[in-house]
Amino acid sequence: MSALYWNLVYSKCVERVSPDGQLAGNTAAGPHPKDVELTRDGAVAILTIRAGAQRNALDGEVAGLLASRLLAAGDDPSVGALVIAAEGPDYCSGGNLGLLRRAGADPAAPAAFQETGAIYEMFSLLATSPVPTVAAAQGHLMGAGVNLALAADIVIASDDVVFQGFGRSGMHPGGGHLSLLIRKAPAAAPALALFGQVITAKDAVRTGLAWTVVPRDQLLGTAVEVAKAAADDPELARAVTATYRAAADARLPVRSGYMLERAAQMWSLRRAVLRQEGHAGERG
Repeated sequence: MSALYWNLVYSKCVERVSPDGQLAGNTAAGPHPKDVELTRDGAVAILTIRAGAQRNALDGEVAGLLASRLLAAGDDPSVGALVIAAEGPDYCSGGNLGLLRRAGADPAAPAAFQETGAIYEMFSLLATSPVPTVAAAQGHLMGAGVNLALAADIVIASDDVVFQGFGRSGMHPGGGHLSLLIRKAPAAAPALALFGQVITAKDAVRTGLAWTVVPRDQLLGTAVEVAKAAADDPELARAVTATYRAAADARLPVRSGYMLERAAQMWSLRRAVLRQEGHAGERG
């Protein structure tokens, strides 16, 4: 997918593009600015999600920003690896609640369908990055937040990390959640997806959700050091990554996974809204 596509997605989701036509963070006056900052440490590109007011929850704006930065880094031949980090106590609390309510009210409404689709396509974009990717995950990861981490090639987790699937939200998994779990962390997949269990740092490595667990204050530094091991030779890193992706595609691709899940997820969102409306009617 092209940068033009993500410019259009971003502008339609948030109805805002900067005067020069480039994607920009939400720096307009308001209480909850959002951005995804792209910085460099040598050949390592670091993408930092800054949407702490919503616990780094994903919406069309954040997904569009992430996608545009991913494309920019992927198109730069001097980049040999990527780190996906997030500011604040939690890595990603899942899907934005406002978006989920809108999608639940009318799952087929074009705006809501496009915005959730933009998030899911961003996962696919991350999973198919031309360079190796590292998620530096701290605090809570819920639902789609687990997807964001597992769409990366490797997860470095902090010692306060907590993984939680969709089960306790009363919503069917979406965004390729099941295929990502089965591919990346098969030991954790049934516990998170079927039984609604919460997995903490103690079991994150054993179940395959993380490569290693480090103290919170060492998280970003460790993730960057791991990324540097791949980024030392960007040209070779890209060649190996292309072959690795081709070999991995023998399994269900992330995009096929989210398409498989999507109808059932939309049903579960609509069911939740109908139940809420029913309770409201009973109270009335």
